[in-house]
Amino acid sequence: MCCIFDTTGGSVTINSSDPFATPLIDPALLSNRVDIVVVREAIRSARRFLTAPAWEGYLAEALNTANTDE
Repeated sequence: MCCIFDTTGGSVTINSSDPFATPLIDPALLSNRVDIVVVREAIRSARRFLTAPAWEGYLAEALNTANTDE
């Protein structure tokens, strides 16, 4: 899962005068509470979708192995 339109936005910083040096990349992933809520709801939605009766016999193993707050 990913949050396509995050509310934070990361940064890319040039940390050297060498044009071939790797820049410092900070994606700032999930650093805002809203982004966390969006990803959490996306995961819940995907789990509901994949546990629907239509998928019986297509999934190799259960998806309910993770610890959740539900």
